[in-house]
Amino acid sequence: MADKKIIVYSAEWCPWCHKAIDFFKAKKIPFEVRDVGADQKYAAEVQQVSGQTGIPVVVIDKDVIIGFNQPAIKKALGLP
Repeated sequence: MADKKIIVYSAEWCPWCHKAIDFFKAKKIPFEVRDVGADQKYAAEVQQVSGQTGIPVVVIDKDVIIGFNQPAIKKALGLP
């Protein structure tokens, strides 16, 4: 799991984004936050990666997970 690259596309005003971020923090899993509200580059990037403008979008290596889908996140990380 430590070798997986995790990116969370989020915005400060998004409660589900905070849930996703809190999930990774609680599990002590390193991740990168890309704030689409603060940087238009990330807003364009998340649309290219996911095909939509909704957030959060969690990217774990090549797995793109739309929303805070905890079962999908756990599966991508190999967690029970």
